Amino acid sequence: MQKIWDRQNGKTLFAIDENSLKKQMRVKINKANKSVDVMEYGIIILNTIVATVLTYRGIESGKYLTLMTAGVSFAIMLYMLANRAMRKKREIRYDGTMLSSLDNAISNLTYHMNKAKNFIWWYLAPFAMTTLVSMFYNFDRNKIWIWVFVILAYPLAFWMTKWEVRRVHLPRIKSLKSLKNLLQKESDLIHE
Repeated sequence: MQKIWDRQNGKTLFAIDENSLKKQMRVKINKANKSVDVMEYGIIILNTIVATVLTYRGIESGKYLTLMTAGVSFAIMLYMLANRAMRKKREIRYDGTMLSSLDNAISNLTYHMNKAKNFIWWYLAPFAMTTLVSMFYNFDRNKIWIWVFVILAYPLAFWMTKWEVRRVHLPRIKSLKSLKNLLQKESDLIHE
């Protein structure tokens, strides 16, 4: 109300650089949306390559466990493609305004965070099971270091995804929500 009163009287006690604020919001929105795209494309491309190589090696060597791991990689690639298609379909409901774009970015980061939180179930667990079965089936006492590496690698990957959620996604979501609240207050002042 004070802002409107000051604006009508030609006085402005303080001013928010709206262009700078919009630019800052646009940068954060683009960064949030790009991080989700990079995550999805990264997993899709990586698993396509892994599935192709393992299928070739499995057929060549006649090892069905290698083909089973290729199948897991292929299934994860399909899962991520389906999730990406559903996420893109949900984006249609956002109309492109700044407030709507912030909502879209928050939604995308929440999606990304949920993927990271559940990483153990949809990515690590299937690969860990096929890897452990394959290693157990092809057990070699001279390669015990591989067991140590695998046993340490999976908990490390789990810990890193938890770290990513706490240190990267939660602060980004909090920052976008803060910008959204600021924009909402400005909008409410204008409409009073």
